[in-house]
Amino acid sequence: GAIPSSQVREYMEKANIFISTSDQNEGWGAVINEAMNSACVVIANRKIGAVPYLIQNEQNGLHYVTKEELIQKVEMVIHDTEKRKNIGSNAYKTIIHTWNAKKAVENFLHLVSDIQNKKDVSIQDGPCSKAEIIK
Repeated sequence: GAIPSSQVREYMEKANIFISTSDQNEGWGAVINEAMNSACVVIANRKIGAVPYLIQNEQNGLHYVTKEELIQKVEMVIHDTEKRKNIGSNAYKTIIHTWNAKKAVENFLHLVSDIQNKKDVSIQDGPCSKAEIIK
């Protein structure tokens, strides 16, 4: 059942793996950020809004399209402790170093400058960067 968000974070802090089976109806999916900030290995449907921005597959999280891929990736991180620790650590670093409020402000100001100067968006990573089109 439903639990308060503070309790959700407590569970995440104790967990190693977070599975999100939502789809494109999820929107951004802030829970992905929260799980990564808790150093969980996020295994998420590729169609969730945050996934193409936040997750670099097999680097700082895992994404899937099919049920078979989901099962395979869950089994992989359950059985490979080292991979699970590395991906979880990289997930945490992604949120701490790239997807934080300070970086969002810096990137937004950079984006405004690019637009004012009629330049292509030059932000490569993090808030305001381009993401691939999801089909």
